[in-house]
Amino acid sequence: MIFGGSISSLSGGSSFGSLGGQEFNLSSFFHYIDPGGSSGGGGGGSSLSPWMQSYLQGDPKVKEIEDRYKQMIIAARKKGKNFAADNLQYFLNGKGGTKKIGLNTLIQFGAFNEGLERNKSRFENQLYDVAEKLKDGQTTSLNDYWDSVINPGVFSELYYASGMSQLTSKGKFTLSRKGNTITISGSVENRWHDPYNWNAGMSAYIPGFGDVSDDDGNYLIEYGNARPFLLESKWKYNVSGTIIIRPYWFDSKNINWK
Repeated sequence: MIFGGSISSLSGGSSFGSLGGQEFNLSSFFHYIDPGGSSGGGGGGSSLSPWMQSYLQGDPKVKEIEDRYKQMIIAARKKGKNFAADNLQYFLNGKGGTKKIGLNTLIQFGAFNEGLERNKSRFENQLYDVAEKLKDGQTTSLNDYWDSVINPGVFSELYYASGMSQLTSKGKFTLSRKGNTITISGSVENRWHDPYNWNAGMSAYIPGFGDVSDDDGNYLIEYGNARPFLLESKWKYNVSGTIIIRPYWFDSKNINWK
């Protein structure tokens, strides 16, 4: 049922209401062809105008891009690249919002682990610098954060699953010195995040599919059902340990992250 009546009941010159004060003529949307091929309001079967056919069938370019993306998803799954495949499927589904990612997924990738260790090392170096300046009996605190850019190579699945991303680590620590021993306690809250979107004018080489333009993804957002979304993972470390200051020997550091 269209406009409250069946298509075959509409005559070539019929109209329906008004639009902006002008008569809304259905003949501009529908065109009828009889089985013999003659056109007009009478006769047998009918067909939609090219405009209405295009409207009902959808944008052919959208379907072409979607079909290609679906082929890429199938190919990725065959190679065990489910993280990249899941993210592209989520984009096509058009749910948007935030997609939560588990830490166990991220630690499979070397570039992520390097960024994580980089932030840990930064905190440990800071803690050591603060510990060296503490006097016996003193207690102090350290509150700071570090950002690491995660930039995987083209041979990593993470490159196709998210591209470049960011890890933010926020730490709060307490340091107390007794004699030559500094006791450390605290926590670090981590957030890995990346907007799953597309950069106009850019492209990436996808094995088996050649150079794929980011403009295709943006086209699906504008004319299809696909939607950008945020990839995000959050977790917390409890940090504890000791630093022993040795005036005539190497200092000792023992810091645990759990």
